[in-house]
Amino acid sequence: MSGPNPSLADFATYRLHRIVKQFDRGIAHAYSEALNLSLSEARTLAAIGEFGPFLIIDLARFANLDKSQASRAADHLIKQGLVKREPSPTDGRAVLISLSAEGKPLFEKIMRIASSRHETLMSALSPQERAVMELALGKLVTQVESML
Repeated sequence: MSGPNPSLADFATYRLHRIVKQFDRGIAHAYSEALNLSLSEARTLAAIGEFGPFLIIDLARFANLDKSQASRAADHLIKQGLVKREPSPTDGRAVLISLSAEGKPLFEKIMRIASSRHETLMSALSPQERAVMELALGKLVTQVESML
């Protein structure tokens, strides 16, 4: 940081947030154009496909969405037949959200788009810079989780 009164641009969190928001705008457009999905819907499908099935509260956390956003996205995807609700085998009152057979091919398309855009972004870094960044991000994730 520069001097006693740092600039907002000096904060790594500010710069990371700018990267994420700009990346989100671009990938939201790609999901909308290619798959007719909103960013929330694509994140919901991606999280369920990668880590699910989920309770809605866990889905929100893994998809990096508010609980209400995750719930609305899941409801819309259920109406489209891309995800389904099932009773939890361990808690009769709980409902799990999982991919339907129709949702699996869409999950794969989402991941191809995400992977392509991720590689384009990361191409700005050398392999060594990528390795350092991955290590640093892991440490920052651990640190921020300990701050909650």
